[in-house]
Amino acid sequence: MIEDVVTLRVSDNGRGMPDDFTPGTSDGLGLQLIELLADQIGGTLDITTNGETTFVINFKIGK
Repeated sequence: MIEDVVTLRVSDNGRGMPDDFTPGTSDGLGLQLIELLADQIGGTLDITTNGETTFVINFKIGK
């Protein structure tokens, strides 16, 4: 079986996350949905908040 890695990247240049933002501790529905999606597809979630907020989910697909 050959596995490929897919990267899903979504960025937002709006007002950004609060200064005290810590991934995994938010009770907001949107962020909970992103975390659940990453978990459900067996992916990893990386969040960067410098300048613009970027969410990156990497996951494997098999052929």
